[in-house]
Amino acid sequence: MLLACGGGSGGSSGVAADKAVPTLTQAEKSSICEAQYDYFFGNTVTSAEGWCLWQAQSNATGTTDAEIQSTCAVKYDTCMIDAQATFDRDKASVPTLCEGTEPLNQTLVSRYRSCNTTVGQLEQCGRDQFDIYGAIRDVPCSQYTAARRAAVNTDSGADSCEAIDPTCPPPT
Repeated sequence: MLLACGGGSGGSSGVAADKAVPTLTQAEKSSICEAQYDYFFGNTVTSAEGWCLWQAQSNATGTTDAEIQSTCAVKYDTCMIDAQATFDRDKASVPTLCEGTEPLNQTLVSRYRSCNTTVGQLEQCGRDQFDIYGAIRDVPCSQYTAARRAAVNTDSGADSCEAIDPTCPPPT
């Protein structure tokens, strides 16, 4: 999953909110990427324990609730053995993730990187998606179900993201 530097836990990159996404420079895309992860680690997953839960849910396997909950619990327990070091390492890797050729591909807003929208709309969409997915995942492994996993693996339905959709080029 996704990971802090940049704009702080508010999720704002410092790039002008009214700037058109198609005109972003590489450095601005990197700033947006880092701000998205800042928001994630400042608001959605704020502790090593929360990171282990997020990772366990992301990597849980199985088709039934019982299988998903069991694999989630095993992955969570494994992560918790060295939770703080794992959390710190993964947070520290964000600048590297966000320096690639297309930093927005490393974020929840990747599908909107070619849309004719503004930075402010894009950043709000990312924050709203983290909030929605965080609420879905705000349960222990014993309550993480196939339905919750399916909800996490589909479009968030965030109103701010839905507003961007009409500005996007058609899929090819």
